[in-house]
Amino acid sequence: MIDTQAALENNLLEDHIYLIDNLRTEGSIGEGTKDLTSKVNGAYWSDGSQAGEYLFNWLPYPIASISPILPKTYKKDRAKAHDVTNLERLQNIAQSTKENATKDFSELTSKIGRNLKIKNELGEISTASTKLMGLNGDILPNNYSDPANMITHLTPQITNITGEAVDKGIIYPAQYGTPVPIKDGWYWSASTASKFVGTYKYTMHITLFKPSVSKGEIIWTPKYFTHDAQIEIVNAPMVNGFTKAGVTFLPII
Repeated sequence: MIDTQAALENNLLEDHIYLIDNLRTEGSIGEGTKDLTSKVNGAYWSDGSQAGEYLFNWLPYPIASISPILPKTYKKDRAKAHDVTNLERLQNIAQSTKENATKDFSELTSKIGRNLKIKNELGEISTASTKLMGLNGDILPNNYSDPANMITHLTPQITNITGEAVDKGIIYPAQYGTPVPIKDGWYWSASTASKFVGTYKYTMHITLFKPSVSKGEIIWTPKYFTHDAQIEIVNAPMVNGFTKAGVTFLPII
């Protein structure tokens, strides 16, 4: 979880990032802080070959933005519904008197909303299919020009996983495509060579998008950050989350 607005305002990620995993029962420490050590209960055969494999998935979410539990299509759906409503209003205007139509049309055009414009690392600006949106899900009006107030920030993007754990072949990260809407089509995942006991650092390369006003338009410009975390591989057996004992059959009551 990243407090995107605070990180961009201070140009500092480490005080505004909160790392969480689902390995707390296995002994992960630093949950909800910037310093997370994910515990991996390694498994290997007597000959040293790997007997079990952990898979890590990294999913970044912004704080103080549209809720991460909503489908990723939410913004597009809201923009489409907004356009449909405006078309219905336009049909009503066509049936109004000339005097009322002029006034209503002027009011309507100011509420159409602007599509997001994003600048890449080459300075090229592209227009997205979604519109500028407030924290309550409403499409912001054309004359909106205060990016520091009540604006929904874009989702942070992880662009790479590097560092010691990768260099030593402990984790093998890659970006994957997925049809699952909540993952926005792409996510980073890594398999873990869990036979190598020890603590290993890795680095996340994270892109945030900062809104700024240029010629009356709000342009989202990428800002690049890195942040370190680590995994600790041990040869202790996995813990059953229900009984706190080793992995075995669950008791029947």
